[in-house]
Amino acid sequence: MVVHGHLINENQFLNSFCLRFGLNTYVYAPKDDAKHRSRWRDLYTNEEANQLTQLIISAKQIGIHFIYALSPGLDITYSSDNDLTALKLKFHQLLTIGCENWALLFDDIENDMSQQDKDIYPSFAHAHVDLTNKLYDYLNKPNIFIFCPTDYCSRMAKPSIEKSSYLQTIGDGLHTDIDIFWTGPKVVSRRITMSHLLSINNILKRRVIIWDNLNANDYDQRRLCMGPYSGRSLNISKEVCGILLNPNCEFELNFVPLHTLGQWFTLININEKEYQYDDDDNNRDFLQTSSTYEVDKALHKSLIDWLPEFNKIKSANDSQQILKIDNSPQGMSPKSLISSLTTDEDCQEPLNGNLIGCSSSKTHIMECDHNANNIYLTIDDIRLLVELFYLPYQHGSNLQQ
Repeated sequence: MVVHGHLINENQFLNSFCLRFGLNTYVYAPKDDAKHRSRWRDLYTNEEANQLTQLIISAKQIGIHFIYALSPGLDITYSSDNDLTALKLKFHQLLTIGCENWALLFDDIENDMSQQDKDIYPSFAHAHVDLTNKLYDYLNKPNIFIFCPTDYCSRMAKPSIEKSSYLQTIGDGLHTDIDIFWTGPKVVSRRITMSHLLSINNILKRRVIIWDNLNANDYDQRRLCMGPYSGRSLNISKEVCGILLNPNCEFELNFVPLHTLGQWFTLININEKEYQYDDDDNNRDFLQTSSTYEVDKALHKSLIDWLPEFNKIKSANDSQQILKIDNSPQGMSPKSLISSLTTDEDCQEPLNGNLIGCSSSKTHIMECDHNANNIYLTIDDIRLLVELFYLPYQHGSNLQQ
């Protein structure tokens, strides 16, 4: 039930999306914050620390878990006492402003070490295990501490997840209470199945947290992924510790992805409650058939809720500060994305739901302004927009006809 932070208005994101859609965790890991990644050793200025403090306070006030993520892998020397001290100082600064939950990320880096590290550690994985466990102990074993491996999907595991010495070392050596991020079969996975999760959980010796890139566009901001959460059966909730959705960098475009993710989790909670009934025969009448997640119905419901946002009258005072965005692709090249789109592994199991199950023929209209020329937007108008910029692997159903 988690959401991943990028180039957005974080406080607005917490209130407009996380709280509204029933999501309970926010991970702060924006690539536009140099002190999160490229300048990870640098402490935040007083002004920057105050902004983070307000974000942490805002999250706590509405019951959202705030997780601070640090990504030191670009230039760290794992055996360096100075670098370990720098990590501790950075986390200590966040501790003093109220942060309680953490993530240590080693994604999208070269799997090589300095000669100093090679003289100490048998492998790259052993360096990751040692450093991560030290920081986990330094933070007094917090309730939430998440590790992101360098090989974070099946496609990266060589020669396979079952035979990957890196993943085996991580699973064997990492403290059992440290969670691990995983994106699925691919960096951007069309489907994530029970059988896949059982395999990786067996290797890592714990249930993974899905870092879901289904709607992400940080690797190429010319692409938009406005479609609904899909390709994940409700049943996979039994084999994960959580799901983190990496959103579009453009704040407003995440309404449908996060609204439908919230519906997905709501159905899981409903099903769990339905199984918790008394053995008394008098109570059995209240047990209903397990609910299923139908993608098109979830999309339609989200569009109904999104329609008023398109018809609001906004003044100049309503405009938000525009963030400067680096349009260069990050994290994954277009070439690697293309090679991840079509494999048999993406199509192993049917989904628990229907792609087409709800007609949008009923028209919902909202009048924009009684005193000006009337402008009408319908559900079908917004559906067309979403289906044009749907998901990495497909256009919407109407465009496929």
